[in-house]
Amino acid sequence: MMEIRVVVRDARARAVMDRLPGLVEGQLEDALRRGAEEIARLGRDKAPKLFSALTNTLHTEQIEPGHYRVSTAVKYARAVEEGTGPAAGKASYYPDVVALQQYLTVSPKLRGFKWARKGSKPRAAQNNSISRRAKAWAWFIYLHGTKAQPYMRPAYEEGEPIVHMLARDAITRACAEAQA
Repeated sequence: MMEIRVVVRDARARAVMDRLPGLVEGQLEDALRRGAEEIARLGRDKAPKLFSALTNTLHTEQIEPGHYRVSTAVKYARAVEEGTGPAAGKASYYPDVVALQQYLTVSPKLRGFKWARKGSKPRAAQNNSISRRAKAWAWFIYLHGTKAQPYMRPAYEEGEPIVHMLARDAITRACAEAQA
């Protein structure tokens, strides 16, 4: 898990925080939220586009005041980030065949054919073909693994200075507002 900590050490900012606690915290909260959203945006930009569900479900959530999490709703996000099996220098991993089947069913480019009429013999053959291809794909992944395609680590590394800059600017604005 990657974490960014913002610690306020400036004596002037501390004095303002003691005098007007809501002012600095409010400004800082907005800055941290914007920083988390920026990291999520960078992650979406860097994520492999083949997995659009991964890109589309990357989001921020506030856990508690001053604490945000950038996460995704798909189960395979970590496998994409770190890779799997021998290709990533790890133990073999057998993926979920049903998920691969669903992916092949939805993706016309990978499916390679137009659907026949529901209930027809050709449609049953197409369903069997997708099932066999999903199992073959899962077996290939088990034997060879998948290469890592890091997207969140680079987003984190690029976004960390942005979060610190936003926090510094928020504290500076709050101190200037308190003096006015």
